[in-house]
Order: sequence, then C-alpha cells, then structure tokens
Amino acid sequence: MSRHDYADFIRNMGGRVYNQDWVLNEGGGYYYWVRNLREFIKAKGIDESNALAHFRDKLLNGKYDELDTVLYDFFKKHSGTTKSLDEVLGALESMRDHDDFIKFLGP
Repeated sequence: MSRHDYADFIRNMGGRVYNQDWVLNEGGGYYYWVRNLREFIKAKGIDESNALAHFRDKLLNGKYDELDTVLYDFFKKHSGTTKSLDEVLGALESMRDHDDFIKFLGP
C-alpha cells in the first residue's frame, strides 16, 4: 500500500515525484513479499486497484496483529490453498521466484 501512496505523500509534502515506477516495482523493503503478492494478483486476474482498496481498508481499520491473517485469507480465497498460514507466509517471505510461490499455493 505504501508504495502505491508514495507519490501522493511526496506531493503532499511539497515535493516532486521522479521515481514512482522504481518505488512501486523495486523500492522500499520487503522486495520479494511485494513482488510475490503483485505477481499473484496479476496471475489470478485480480484488479490491483481493487486489491489495494481491500488491503488499505484492512490496514487502516483493522488491528495490526491481524494483518498476517488478512494476507493469508486473501491468498486462500484466490488460490484455494490448503497450506497453513505459517507455510504461506513463510513461502511469501522466502521464495525468490514468484512463479514458484504461485505454484506453491496451488490451484
């Protein structure tokens, strides 16, 4: 979510945005997490702006300690995975190839 909101944040602070594409695709932290999530969204034909709205609502209105469950439920809903929360989030963090991550989740 923060990568998508980066440009607005910079503009609101009075700055100019020169590197939005880099920030969205490469920057910040959690590189593999973000790439795996975005590639999953694309592979499943989910509109990224709809997913962003879903996560934004959960991040802003939910409890921080429930965010891992929100992410897991999203993957489970859209992949039908039978893997546990720990397995899915562990793979999200550790798998460097997004195709491997998507295959890991299953159908």
